[in-house]
Amino acid sequence: MDFKIRVLRYFVTVADQGSVTRAAELLHVAQPSLSQRIRTFENLLGFPLFERSHGSIRLSEQGEVFLPLARELVAAADQAGLMVRNLRDGNVGTLRIGGSWFNMERPEVSGIVDRFTDEFNSVEVIVERGLYSPELLTKLKLKELDLAFVSGMVDTDIFDRIILAPTVFDLMVPRSSPLSKAAVVDPDALSGARVVWYRRENNPQIYDAVNNYLVECGAEILTPPDTHLGAMIRYAQRTGNCTLVGRGTPIETDDMVVVPFPSEIIAFESSLVRLKASESSIVEQFWTWTEDQLDDVGASK
Repeated sequence: MDFKIRVLRYFVTVADQGSVTRAAELLHVAQPSLSQRIRTFENLLGFPLFERSHGSIRLSEQGEVFLPLARELVAAADQAGLMVRNLRDGNVGTLRIGGSWFNMERPEVSGIVDRFTDEFNSVEVIVERGLYSPELLTKLKLKELDLAFVSGMVDTDIFDRIILAPTVFDLMVPRSSPLSKAAVVDPDALSGARVVWYRRENNPQIYDAVNNYLVECGAEILTPPDTHLGAMIRYAQRTGNCTLVGRGTPIETDDMVVVPFPSEIIAFESSLVRLKASESSIVEQFWTWTEDQLDDVGASK
């Protein structure tokens, strides 16, 4: 038997709504036409889908049994339609996205990736996190990544970029430290403090800016063996020292607190970057989709 998806959708909608009137409104069809189409379908099937009495309607025994199959067929048709649109628009394949430690921990950045993945589920998104921005830019040049979320300066002769909210660093301090009681970090109170931070080669621009500021305040930089974000936090916990974390980074520790610097002193450009002249339709889809997302956020403010 050749089932028409449109009629199956009509049946499922009436069953879900328990009302031909409400179903007709949702389907944008005239109520008499919807009723007639359902009756014609019942005649084709050879059994009633609904029991009708005094203006009310409910599923028949046969309708109860048939409904799960009808749902599956409608869902499969919707999925097929989405796949056709994605194939037509080039939104099928693999997208390789890199993210620096501090960027990918930010909800506004990880949220972009999560929402894109949910909306374009025919695209396989692979996120490579745990890299620092200079390494990400190198991987883009080598075409080992399609896109990257980076912090700091970008060579706009080589890369296109979408400017994001800046990466802002706050001071994470032991709860036992006097610094933990402050609403903002007093630069004078940093004298003698030891701050866990990564190696200069990881990102010279950001390292130098942070190091210069902290040294001017009289603080000392400590570099642990492992400069993974989580490792730096654990090292600071173990040694009773401070570290820096990106604003908005989820913190899962009770013995450390985050205190902001005044006026976002330690802040850096953050951007989504791609190699210029990229011809990938998937990269272009992610790029324009992100721009639209950011425009919507800006418009809502």
